[in-house]
Amino acid sequence: MIIFSERLKELRNEKGLNQRDFSKMLNITQPTLCRWETGDREPDFVMLEKLCRFFDVSADYLLGIENEDGSKNTEYEFNYQHKNTKLIHKEKKI
Repeated sequence: MIIFSERLKELRNEKGLNQRDFSKMLNITQPTLCRWETGDREPDFVMLEKLCRFFDVSADYLLGIENEDGSKNTEYEFNYQHKNTKLIHKEKKI
């Protein structure tokens, strides 16, 4: 979730928070926050809700479904792979 990690870092920086202080506020470790911001890991739904409330943004915005102006992001890619099955769906609505 590249957009999530980018937006999380951007929102944290806009608040003037460093990773250490923000991770303490969230009661998580700094390496956990770092993994979220690099896209290596993702928060659970409970933490996602806390992040949205803290930054006063929608989950759709934080996840990249919605743009900053509230319009929906119409370009997405869906990849699924399981054993011998591979499904890739790309769509761009105009």
